[in-house]
Amino acid sequence: MRRTCLLMLLVSIAVITAFAGCTETPPPGPVTTTVPSPTLTTPTVTGGGSLLPSPTVTMPSGKELSFQVDRDQIQPTITITFRGGRGQIQVRSIDVTVVRSDGQVSTKPLEPKVGSTVIFIGTKGKDRAYIDVTLITSERFHVLDTVVDYYQHA
Repeated sequence: MRRTCLLMLLVSIAVITAFAGCTETPPPGPVTTTVPSPTLTTPTVTGGGSLLPSPTVTMPSGKELSFQVDRDQIQPTITITFRGGRGQIQVRSIDVTVVRSDGQVSTKPLEPKVGSTVIFIGTKGKDRAYIDVTLITSERFHVLDTVVDYYQHA
């Protein structure tokens, strides 16, 4: 009886040890840090009419924000909507910029109030929309940068 219990215990320990590597949690991903920048460079349209989004940063914990970018499929309009978030109360300003495929650049402020929207007239091609957020601490974050494509139904 003792031998059977001891054997079962050893087998259980061996099985647990064998699978221990499969159940450990992965190490945390890289930490993104941002340095507040008083000025941001205006993006440029690259050769051939292509637009290149730049890297964005994740807002710090407790300061998350949400935005929605919509492209109208009948008119070439781009609508950006503020959806709120935990960091809403800490926002000083939101700047939304659209770089059109024809080279025109337009920036509009977006009120940090849930449901606030700004509308841009885009082109019937690919346009770039990006959002920069400034907090009350004067920290500035490049939080969204995307290319939106106009798709006309045939």
